[in-house]
Amino acid sequence: MNTTHLFYRVLFVLVALLSPFASASAVAANERSVMVKWVPDGDTMRLRSGRWVRLQGIDAPEMGRDGQPGQYFSEEATAALQGLVMGQPLTLVSHGKDRYGRTLATCLLADGRDVAAAMVQDGFAFYYPHREHTQVLRHRLLTAQRTAMQKGRGFWPRIKILSDNHGAWMGNSRSGRAFPVGTAAANSIHPTNQVPLPDLWEVYWQGYSPARSVSCWPAASHYSAPFFTVSVSLPETWNLPFVAGARMRRESAPSLTFLLVA
Repeated sequence: MNTTHLFYRVLFVLVALLSPFASASAVAANERSVMVKWVPDGDTMRLRSGRWVRLQGIDAPEMGRDGQPGQYFSEEATAALQGLVMGQPLTLVSHGKDRYGRTLATCLLADGRDVAAAMVQDGFAFYYPHREHTQVLRHRLLTAQRTAMQKGRGFWPRIKILSDNHGAWMGNSRSGRAFPVGTAAANSIHPTNQVPLPDLWEVYWQGYSPARSVSCWPAASHYSAPFFTVSVSLPETWNLPFVAGARMRRESAPSLTFLLVA
């Protein structure tokens, strides 16, 4: 028997011996009937087993802590996640751990819905890109986000109209992060990775996210007056790129969005 034949016979035996362990590992990665004990914010859960889980691919407004105010829509996002998962058996698909030791996971409801995508589609969280994300995950979450943005769900009406961050941004196609034009971080992006973005709305629309070092999300106290929005569809023949500070997308029928504050 030559050396090549011997190598393949040994390899076949090793695969046969290790395959039961590989199957067991795959089963362990998909856990069924997982129950949630506590939801501290709109993207994190603590299971009854004591393990912390971070929903993969999204970020939600931060709750206040250490005497600091929470971010705008943080309480609504937390309540929305609680309503989705508390008392519901979840299927948890693990994708490893984050730097804080939390399990990064896709969580599915009994009806098959992706919890993260549901949070994004209702405007309680936004897509937070990462190089390790698959195209399938990116497409699912970005599609959900664009739906929420177009329909003015959740926090998007105020982010669209009242954002304090006017002006251009520079996206980094390698990291998926964006920085205000003119900042040191924006200038340090390699030219081949630079993606000019005209405003914060376009940052989110194109699937980028402001870097955590950039403070662009308003505090909850920034908007204290009650408000509601009214959207009015316009004829297709109207071509108004900017009306009353509300940007209208060419991909959809024109519309006017008014923010009414009591």
